[in-house]
Amino acid sequence: MFCTKCGSNNPDTSKFCVGCGAALGQAAAPQAPAYQPPPPPPPKQGSPVMMIVVVVVILAVIAGAAFFFLSGKKGQQTQAPVSPGVSQPAPGAASSTGSSNWQQDIKKGIGGAIDEAAQKLKKAVDEAK
Repeated sequence: MFCTKCGSNNPDTSKFCVGCGAALGQAAAPQAPAYQPPPPPPPKQGSPVMMIVVVVVILAVIAGAAFFFLSGKKGQQTQAPVSPGVSQPAPGAASSTGSSNWQQDIKKGIGGAIDEAAQKLKKAVDEAK
């Protein structure tokens, strides 16, 4: 039997090599590969979809807060004090701006702001591509 380490010829009954002393009759243990750390993960970039969702949620919260604070409580209307001799408009009549429902005007303004923000966000996402 030949030694796998030094190549010396040894008797078949030998347990160790006569040339180098290595153990005989066992296959040479394969060397474990050297440790290689895993490659670093690619840099994280925010998903455009996630960014859109976050912006829409923020705008919805702002719109909800504006509606809540501007809608007032039912049955309570604040009116400016009236000077004697000055006539007041009838309830539900058009205001000096020509609108009979200021809450709808505010909702339209908020909706326009949300649409404008969504268009800007879409433009930014398209430019990022």
